[in-house]
Amino acid sequence: MSTKRRLIVSHLSAALVVTSVGLIPTVALGQDALEEVVVTARKREESLQEAPLAVSAFSGENLQEMGINDIADLTKVVPNVDMYSGNGTTGAGNVFIRGIGARNTGVNFDSGVGIYVDGVYVSRADGAVLDNVDVQSVQVLRGPQGTLFGKNTTGGAILYATNKPDEVYGGHAEVRVGNYNQLDSKLTVNVPLMGETLLSRFSLYETKSDGYVHSEIPDNLPPQAAGNTPFLEDEYNDTDRWGGQGQLRWIAADDLLFDLNYNYGKTDQKSRGQNCEVVTGIPGTGWQADLQDGAIVVPSTGQTIADWCQANEDLGIDKIMANVAPNEYKAEVNTLSLTADWDINDELNFKSITAGRNTEGGEVNELDAMGIALLGRTNFLGDGANQRNTDAYSQEFQLAGNAFDEKLDYVVGVYGFHEETDQGAASSPTGPFFNALNLPTTAFYLSNLTELLAKNSSASAFSQADWHFDEYWTLTLGARYTWEERRLTRNFKVPDVKTLATTGDAVNTFNTFYLFPSGPGTFNPNHAYITALVNGVPDPLANQTQRYDQSKVTPMASIQ
Repeated sequence: MSTKRRLIVSHLSAALVVTSVGLIPTVALGQDALEEVVVTARKREESLQEAPLAVSAFSGENLQEMGINDIADLTKVVPNVDMYSGNGTTGAGNVFIRGIGARNTGVNFDSGVGIYVDGVYVSRADGAVLDNVDVQSVQVLRGPQGTLFGKNTTGGAILYATNKPDEVYGGHAEVRVGNYNQLDSKLTVNVPLMGETLLSRFSLYETKSDGYVHSEIPDNLPPQAAGNTPFLEDEYNDTDRWGGQGQLRWIAADDLLFDLNYNYGKTDQKSRGQNCEVVTGIPGTGWQADLQDGAIVVPSTGQTIADWCQANEDLGIDKIMANVAPNEYKAEVNTLSLTADWDINDELNFKSITAGRNTEGGEVNELDAMGIALLGRTNFLGDGANQRNTDAYSQEFQLAGNAFDEKLDYVVGVYGFHEETDQGAASSPTGPFFNALNLPTTAFYLSNLTELLAKNSSASAFSQADWHFDEYWTLTLGARYTWEERRLTRNFKVPDVKTLATTGDAVNTFNTFYLFPSGPGTFNPNHAYITALVNGVPDPLANQTQRYDQSKVTPMASIQ
């Protein structure tokens, strides 16, 4: 489309009101001047009223008016959308639409909801809690979107579009304060560099607030428990994210432009506090207590697992007993993309989206929420544990147009994606529980280090067309061919007994029971891990690699 037409579309998109099937928020009711809402849910511009799918569309102004500050807030206004801020106690982003998503943030899992920022796929949950900074529009597509967006959109897709540079000097600054020392700040400046040919736009943001959940040591804590449970009196559920975006737009001709976009985001905050709830009468809920209470937990701590859980629950919703050390979740994301947009003629448009994205993240998880070291997972504890690091690259070509006097609208394209995780190891400690078996220097300790390394590649070709064969009827046909190869390496290690005590004299007496001759104070939580031995040789199952290679055609058809 021409530059003039681009500006019209941009202004119209900026005036988007939130709309869904049967949903128009109060904030939008007064905007009588708006007659048409343009969306790109099907990779071409069309009226929301004519799009044959369930879409909720928001402009940046609407998001601001409704107090929607990040992607998690969409749960307040979009039907069937839920956003857990992470798995367990992490601050990663896990989106669910119509009950479909993925709680697991490991690199061996993909979410069933695709998140796209300016057409770039966000493949990992780390850093996926997107702050609404200089946003032009957000579109939430509910239901399968596999024909145009691929296999990772079984539940739907969320499309973010940022404001693009224009030829007018301008800027925007915003500061928001609140309780719990909340301080959110945003700054955007738009600077034309060479008239109407080379334009730039830059944004910075920071989102901070103190936690509203605190951990404490109960007054009735049994004396013997203090040596086994490293309680940390600290705050939880805080928010601490910051980042920025830099954009360059080169308008090479009236029908050709290029957008270069660099996006950076960092999260360095504490864990999410959880309460434990005692459950009875359901088979299977007491299996761990049945195994460990008598010989391990009660001799070590003076209370049963149910007692610990009840003590946490009795503290209320804003206080917890926590066993999270260190108390943190970290993520860092760098994204660089280049988009070329060429109007070949009035009926045909070509677009190329090239992107590279690096994601790094790690956390400490307490999975039982009762204070004792029973079920946990951490990327920061132990010699060998490290954060996940993933590099992803993608290339997409799109061709959209119409024919036969606009009776046929179509989109065709190809997409390639490669992702590689070259590090990411987490330890899962349980204990130590000293005085196990009523022996003061004997501890029950179960831990392992699991490293997951992944390499995923995929390629696809897709097409979708609308045939308006009658004034009132439209037939939509689509198909996508997808090829994918996935390879996962799992390396499994167990504690190195030589490093388990700071004095170097720990002894593995039986299975998961260890003797510490120099006393409980010599336990080394940052001990090393080694490959398990079977009959004196490395366990052949400790290092495994599996490969998956498959292709499939997914068609779709609808009539409206």
